[in-house]
Amino acid sequence: MSELFAFVAAAAIRATILLLVTAGVAVVLRRRAAAVQHALWTAAIAASLSLPLLSATVPSLGIRNPFPIRGPETSAAATTKAPASRALFDVGEILSAVPAGASTTPRSTEALLLIWLAGVILGLLRILRSSIAVIRLRRSAMTVSDPRILAVWGQLEQRIIYQKVLLVEADCVTAPGTAGIIQPTIFLPRGAAEWGASRIRATLAHECAHVDRRDSLTQLLGDVAVALYWFHPLVWYGRRRMNAESERACDDQVIRDGIRPERYASVLVETMRASLLQRQGEPAGVLSMARPSELETRLVSILDPSRSRARMSPRVTLATASIAIVSAVLISAPHLDAAPIEAASMEAAPIDGAPAAATTVEAVSEKLAPVEPQMQSRAITAEPVTQLPSLQASGVEPDRRRDSIAGPLSERLALSAVVMSAANNAAALRGPDSVLARTLYAQLSRSPTWEGDLVRDRSVWALSRQRDGLLVEPLIESLADRDWRVRAYAAWALATSGASRAVPALVALLSDPNWRVRAMAAYALDGIGDETAAVAMARAVGDEAWQVRLSAVDFIGALHSAKYQSLLQTALGDRHIAVRQAASEAISMPISNQ
Repeated sequence: MSELFAFVAAAAIRATILLLVTAGVAVVLRRRAAAVQHALWTAAIAASLSLPLLSATVPSLGIRNPFPIRGPETSAAATTKAPASRALFDVGEILSAVPAGASTTPRSTEALLLIWLAGVILGLLRILRSSIAVIRLRRSAMTVSDPRILAVWGQLEQRIIYQKVLLVEADCVTAPGTAGIIQPTIFLPRGAAEWGASRIRATLAHECAHVDRRDSLTQLLGDVAVALYWFHPLVWYGRRRMNAESERACDDQVIRDGIRPERYASVLVETMRASLLQRQGEPAGVLSMARPSELETRLVSILDPSRSRARMSPRVTLATASIAIVSAVLISAPHLDAAPIEAASMEAAPIDGAPAAATTVEAVSEKLAPVEPQMQSRAITAEPVTQLPSLQASGVEPDRRRDSIAGPLSERLALSAVVMSAANNAAALRGPDSVLARTLYAQLSRSPTWEGDLVRDRSVWALSRQRDGLLVEPLIESLADRDWRVRAYAAWALATSGASRAVPALVALLSDPNWRVRAMAAYALDGIGDETAAVAMARAVGDEAWQVRLSAVDFIGALHSAKYQSLLQTALGDRHIAVRQAASEAISMPISNQ
């Protein structure tokens, strides 16, 4: 639920940026033809509708925040500043990083999501109701039979090349209007036969322009956008502007057809007056020619001799569509990585599934820092940070690569239906790696303890690697994958394999540029416990990431070897308290002389 809420919120922010840019461009192009303005707003509305899909499919482009987060001495205080600089587009990163006890709780998030869903359903029901109303109105209407109207209609109908249009009259219609995408229909009031020739021609020319421009389709796009973003005032504004420019573009078509602006303005006023005198609302789903809210703007535009009334050329149409597509893609792709956190005392939590310090820990806050963009998928949450209240760290853990306290969901791999299906293959349970397979299968029913608990995801992915009943060999092969997340997942899965044949590949990963891969490799080597990795793990005690040093110290301590006591003694002065605690426990255990 929280991920869906974050997804919707991120789409809303992207839509805000897109519509604000569109509004600015519309101001710059305010003297251009109404057809251009309508195309601009239509493209913006259509792009807004595509943003959720593009956000889920377009690869993320990480942008590092150049401004560090400076906090006071306490980590809790530093945490309060982190969310503010966490993300520009990905609101989910901000919401999921709010500390416990803040106003945005999972329950309130679910309530907001349910409210949004209720609004979307109501908006879609409104569209459905309008469509049904148009169908009923069409069925109750009568085909126009007046020869004067049909004569004018015969001349204008020729411009509509691709569609067959119905011309009907109905009692409940107070002003001319158009509706229908598959079956376009022009509705006239029952008394239209009594109109003068110029009014008939101007009215039919206006409605023909609506059909020719496919305005019923653009109106539907606007209605769907409002249903999806019903809470967003800019979307409502964009839809209103799009509909208004549609009417003005049709007015321009009437004037291009040779009707004098003054005469057409009087026709418009006369039509509006007749509609208001009948005191009936506009039929739902019908693009009515008489809209009081737009009358003044339309009259000014009609009577302005300097106003451009050009139609959209194919070149301009193609350019507008291309710009809209590129803009939507560009807005969907980037997300702002976290700024570096500069606080006096900040320590990151161990990776989930790795050994924790023996001292009781109390999770007090969440901290955020950047991941290198080329190694990061969209992180949508922060990693909880634990604080050891009984012991104080002597210094700050350096973060030379600026990634050692990155959100763990940057490591998440997408689990497709193919992966899930492959994970359900029980062949490995009968193969030589059945012990490892059963261990991983046991994690499939695991309930995550927090949003960044990836144990179940890693288990599903690892089981999907099985091949001909084998599991260890495919995982070893995955240690050389180009994707650092795949390497990290594979190393984690091998931790409980006991497979000494995986040691050389895991040792090689202790030099990986990504700290998570090194941490998972050290964790796996610690779990396997093969002494052939001792030299490499001894070097890892000096790794810049404390998670790597922690597993290395655990591994060295488990050897109970006298020759490594000096190394453990050195680790007692480690800059991270978890490593110091692990070294203290290792030294307190009996040693052998080997």
